[in-house]
Amino acid sequence: DEDQVITDCIANIRHVSSKYDCDVMIVETGFYVDENDPARLEKGRSQLARVIRESISNTGGRCKGVFYWEPECKPSQYQLGAFKEDGSPTVIMDAFSDWSE
Repeated sequence: DEDQVITDCIANIRHVSSKYDCDVMIVETGFYVDENDPARLEKGRSQLARVIRESISNTGGRCKGVFYWEPECKPSQYQLGAFKEDGSPTVIMDAFSDWSE
């Protein structure tokens, strides 16, 4: 389940940063885009906001950033992008400004 994947990711960041005494970054994240399913887009926004929020608040400062893999891709090119077919961003990208919810 998606929530458990996020929980496991944050736990892994804590483990790796502790074991190797290093900072880490999440460099590839993505969420399914379906322009005809606003609930799916909202879930992607919510999940990305959670990843960002927890990487800041639950890693002891060891996670230094979250990058979205190929967000500008259109769904017909790559289903885990974060833009619509017309080239405009979906609500998923809002997570970068509203993660503190």
